[in-house]
Amino acid sequence: MTIRTAKQLRENLEKIRAQNKIKVEQADAVYFDLLTQGLDTTKAKADCEQAQRVAEHSEALAEKSLKVAEDRELKESQTIEETRKRTAAELESRQRFRAERTWIASGGEPKDFEKAWEAIREKLLENAVLQTANEPETTQIVHSL
Repeated sequence: MTIRTAKQLRENLEKIRAQNKIKVEQADAVYFDLLTQGLDTTKAKADCEQAQRVAEHSEALAEKSLKVAEDRELKESQTIEETRKRTAAELESRQRFRAERTWIASGGEPKDFEKAWEAIREKLLENAVLQTANEPETTQIVHSL
């Protein structure tokens, strides 16, 4: 089974609506043509009603598929964002732990580290940005994946 994106399903829904509109209009045209000619319209009227029912059901099914895809994509994006935040928090926690150990090993006091942490954190972020900016472009592409 192929999983379609919400964008693909939205486009498909629009195509279905357009096709249904044409089919309903064609059935209506046959009905009104027979009606103006004074001919029996029983079958044509039934065809119009069936075309309308098919249109409603096909559009409802397409809308349901679109809703499922939108919900799935929303959940996936939320999961990705949660993972990104958790990974960032874990990285910062490890950086903080290493920085604090280095601070203490260098003779610093733990209470002084707490005061200095924000400045240290900013410096670590700055160094990470500079390091990434100086990497060759192919390496940056790999990191972005």
